[in-house]
Parts: sequence; structure tokens; C-alpha cells
Amino acid sequence: MGLKDQFDKKRGWTEQKRNDRLVALAHVITKHIPERFSVAMRNSDYKNYVHGIPVRRRMKTLEDPYFMLFHEFMLIVASVHSLEPKAVPCKFVFDDQGEVGRRARTWWPIFKNSMRNAAKFDFSPYFTESPPDFQQDTEFRPLQAADLYAGQLSRVMASDKIAIPPSPALRTLWSISGYHRVLDHTYLGPLRAHFMGMAKKIEDETPGTLKYVLGKPTKKKNAARND
Repeated sequence: MGLKDQFDKKRGWTEQKRNDRLVALAHVITKHIPERFSVAMRNSDYKNYVHGIPVRRRMKTLEDPYFMLFHEFMLIVASVHSLEPKAVPCKFVFDDQGEVGRRARTWWPIFKNSMRNAAKFDFSPYFTESPPDFQQDTEFRPLQAADLYAGQLSRVMASDKIAIPPSPALRTLWSISGYHRVLDHTYLGPLRAHFMGMAKKIEDETPGTLKYVLGKPTKKKNAARND
């Protein structure tokens, strides 16, 4: 996208040639991928609604929107597949995100158990027993397709405009049946109200229990005590 390195303009690449190549690659994806799923959230919304929630101890997992998107994505896939007559467990492979990805995966047993005990439906049959895997996009080709799709969606989400014409590549990928969800104020607002209510109840019963605030740098003395 940046027209750098092997795609440098000095090598003959132009924006039009790049866009044509993206469309060509998108057509390859449509021939091999049966369905598409995506979930997105603006960083500004995450900071406005999640940061500032009091917690008992520092929770690195909730200081990055990746944790919420990681689990929400799997839930969306299970929700859509639950409409099918037979449950087919889905194995998830994510692009390697380093430490933040590994921290999100440690919640797999808790996440799957919560799906089993959901109020209205048991989503657990749609997940394999083993936790999600992480691979390098340079080696695992399906992740390259996901990267192309995510990159095009990211450009739309990053726009300040109310509506932006999607790129030809994104229009091509949208021809694949699928589901896209944006976690905005309609989702994050009630979530924040719920957790703030829980925090107030805890603080009223035992003042001083909630020593940390999501999104605020932890003081060194607190970090040392926490370790």
C-alpha cells in the first residue's frame, strides 16, 4: 500500500498498478474462501468507553483493544454457524501478535466455558478443544488473504468521513457472503455502564479495593507490589 521496497515507484509501480494488483489478488481470494468475517473497533471509542474503569489489579489484557476483538471475532463466527443444522467446530488461526496475542489466548478455557453456560444457547460445540493458534502471515497463506481484507477495512474505519467509497478490492471481497460488525457506542456504552456499576458496588462495600484504572499507567510502587 505504501509503494515501498519491491513496490517502489522507481521499480515502475504506480497507485493504479498497485490497485489493479489488489483487485487481482482479491479475485483469487473469492475463488477459495467460502465466507468472510470481521470485527472492528475504533481506538478512540475504546479509549472513551473502556479506559477509566476501576479494577482490583492491573489487567494488561484489557489495556489493548485486541483482547476484546480477539474473543468477539470467535463469538461472531460461532453465532453465525449456530444457524446451520449441524455444529462443525472451527479451528482459529490468528496472525502472530506477540505478547498481546498470547495473553488473550490464556483466557481460552474461561471463554469457552462461558460459551457453554450462555444464557440462551450453548456455543461451545462450534469451538475445537484446542485453543487458537498463531502463525506468521509470510508462511501461512490464508492469513495473507485476511491481511488484505483487514487492510482495506482499516482504511475505511480510519476515515473521518461518515461514508467513504470502498476500494475496488474491498468491493470484490464483499462479494463473498459474510458478516462484519463494528463495536461502537451502542455496544461499548452499555458495557461501560455495566462495569462502572460493578465498580461502584465494590467500592461502596469495601472502599479502596479498586486500586487501578484501565488505561492509566501503573505507578512504579504499585507495579512492584503487584509483581
